[in-house]
Amino acid sequence: MKLDSRIIDAIRSTLKIYDPDRKLTAEDLRDLKKLKLSNGSKGKSESDISLVGLGKLGMIEHLSLTGFNITDRELDEIASIKMLKTISLNDCTGAVIDLPNLERVSISGGGFEKVLFDKLPREFIIENYDGEDIFNYLDAYDSSSMDRLTLIECNVKSLDSIGELSGMKRLDLYGGTLPEESTSVLEGLSQDGVKIVKERQYKPALEDR
Repeated sequence: MKLDSRIIDAIRSTLKIYDPDRKLTAEDLRDLKKLKLSNGSKGKSESDISLVGLGKLGMIEHLSLTGFNITDRELDEIASIKMLKTISLNDCTGAVIDLPNLERVSISGGGFEKVLFDKLPREFIIENYDGEDIFNYLDAYDSSSMDRLTLIECNVKSLDSIGELSGMKRLDLYGGTLPEESTSVLEGLSQDGVKIVKERQYKPALEDR
């Protein structure tokens, strides 16, 4: 399996294998449940990390990508990770991306024209969204699959499509801006049984991102 050397380095760090002369074995990789990859610290002459071959690491359950441009090639690799349950896309960019069915998705910063799903994730976190319509990130054939939506420091210009999220049980709102009609819309959601949490500041629990 041919992988970018920087992915190999990240795997070694995650598995706490610091001997550069030791080759990774299939037994080592069985313990690889989480992987964090970042282009954020690359030098000016250093190219983006290639994700070719990442899909072969089917044991990964939690993937975090920072500073990537997500194209169809990257999406094919992500969709090929058989055990993947959650993904975090931090400061990533792309056009229209189609994510696989996952339990949890987090998108922070960056920007996509549209994020498509077959089924929305059970938990979806969107942070620092400043696009035209936040529902461009919530386009799915089945929107009833999402239990919880968290918006952190997002500029939301319309809540017209919020009623389409028929399975939502909880909506968390931290900072950001909401449209003028938001009060009546949120009251309606609350009357329909959706728990609304609205705070000025997000105080996250300690977690890998």
